[in-house]
Amino acid sequence: MKINEFEAGSKVNRYQGEVKPGVEKVKDKNRLNQTSSSTEPSEDKVQISQQSKEIARAKELAESAPAVRQEKVEAIKARIAAETYHVKAEDVAEKMLEEAISELV
Repeated sequence: MKINEFEAGSKVNRYQGEVKPGVEKVKDKNRLNQTSSSTEPSEDKVQISQQSKEIARAKELAESAPAVRQEKVEAIKARIAAETYHVKAEDVAEKMLEEAISELV
């Protein structure tokens, strides 16, 4: 549908007389009185389940734990430097296959 200036302007002008700025029409005066005479504001309440609290605590602990176990890294570096760190080829192949299969699933 194409709307040109003439059509759009004429449709808007039809409604300008009906709406007056700053004036609000109230159809039901009783409804207005009920909402304005309320003495106590309503309160919203949120309840967090025990499971949610446990999940939040677990997340907190996981985030506070170091990403790298520095002691283990240092021990392996020392063994590599001393040329006493040896890895079995079977272990490397097994881990590679586990990684490849987990990516496919």
